Amino acid sequence: MKGPKAGRKIVKPPRVYAIANFPELRNSVPSRADVLKWDHLKVLKVPQVSHSGVTLIIGQDVPDALVPLNVRNGRHGEPYATRTVLGWTLNGPLRGDNPDESVVCNFI
Repeated sequence: MKGPKAGRKIVKPPRVYAIANFPELRNSVPSRADVLKWDHLKVLKVPQVSHSGVTLIIGQDVPDALVPLNVRNGRHGEPYATRTVLGWTLNGPLRGDNPDESVVCNFI
């Protein structure tokens, strides 16, 4: 795996697993519109990602890909962004408090 900009570090996972049917994660992928709702995240250059499907999950066994280089915090309870060698990741309730949304936990 390689970061989005030239000169970024290449990360080599110790193990890679392939599965025939990937979990449906479409509702877990944030949109640019989700990011624009939060003042502290608006300045991030988060690309619009196709919701056609997630094809890679990076696990906790690849810490080099997950080390925070920069963090953008909001107020208590708001989502935050973490920059890693692979780019920005978004965490927290991006779409607000929706009790109808299910919880997603991926263990493969």
